[in-house]
Amino acid sequence: MGQSAGAISVQYHCLNHDNEGLFRKAAMMSGGGMFPKFALPKRAEETYGYWQELMECAGCADFEEFRSADIRVIHDAYEEIRKRRKDSIYNMMPVVDGFLLKDSVEKLISDPLKVDYWIGYTSNDMYAPVMAHIGNRLAKDNGAYVYYFDIDSPGDGNGAFHSSDLRYQFGRLGTSWRPYRD
Repeated sequence: MGQSAGAISVQYHCLNHDNEGLFRKAAMMSGGGMFPKFALPKRAEETYGYWQELMECAGCADFEEFRSADIRVIHDAYEEIRKRRKDSIYNMMPVVDGFLLKDSVEKLISDPLKVDYWIGYTSNDMYAPVMAHIGNRLAKDNGAYVYYFDIDSPGDGNGAFHSSDLRYQFGRLGTSWRPYRD
């Protein structure tokens, strides 16, 4: 089960037949089906230049030094590079590495694992119309259950925003600052 980027990660696992038999169900909330237009991982070698630039900007000579660097240094380096490059987010996604993702998503998407899929999105989700279209397509192609969450969350007028369904899903309405009622 995953929400947003977590849903995309669940779907990556569902595209790898080495995972056959490890799970029987996959829940993707506000992110399932985000292919082939969004969340397309690059081949690992295509990201090396970006990571080399990030390490240099963080003042790290090699990967081991980068791994032990203070998170604030890495964050500042990321922010600096983000000002110069428009592809930062795409270099930080999982990559086609031959292990989790054996090939391009465009090829793998046509043969996902045969598991029960549960796909959902909210009415005010990021890119809601696009997410609904591609989520419904994934559901149709794989016999999935789809939900559409449209309960306005009280307190600020943001409606059924991205992730607003989580409190309902996990029965956690009482732990929010929002004035939910039974």
